Amino acid sequence: SCANVSPLAAVGLGLVAGSTFDFGGVTTGELFAGYSAFDYADDRLSAAREMMFGGSLLWVGDLWTFEGSVSRSIDETTVVGVDKDGGTKDASAALNTRFRLRSELEAYRFFLFHAELGLTTTDFLGTTREDATYEFNFGADYYFNNHVSMSGGYTYRNKDGGAANTDFAQNIFRVVGRAQF
Repeated sequence: SCANVSPLAAVGLGLVAGSTFDFGGVTTGELFAGYSAFDYADDRLSAAREMMFGGSLLWVGDLWTFEGSVSRSIDETTVVGVDKDGGTKDASAALNTRFRLRSELEAYRFFLFHAELGLTTTDFLGTTREDATYEFNFGADYYFNNHVSMSGGYTYRNKDGGAANTDFAQNIFRVVGRAQF
């Protein structure tokens, strides 16, 4: 362990390459892949070396839009977990894998409905903890003109935590007014 050094002090490198594609303007997509590596100054933290990847596909019709995406990334964390021997251990990083499906309906030029399903799995590297968060939301946007709009919606989020007292469920209702000039 290094004295007087932040536990999250790290030397890291990430390399990603990607591409976009277009099938006649109606369907578009993106793909990327890469590798990320972090070595921490604190010897108690495991090195984080993982593949990153992602992609999305978007189909735009006259009234409907559908989008699906998947991505995997490494994010910093300060979560404490349990190691394979049952002892307490700081996670070195969070490996997040996200899946998302979204649909949007343009009922009128000024009125949009949308719905989305999502799943995020989080593997806290260096520990046995894994979390899963499920999300569903829907809503509508109304555009009075180019400058003023209102939106409203509902989100349900449920986290199945991989450690004691980390589960939760949220019900979020929202109404938002916007003015931009």
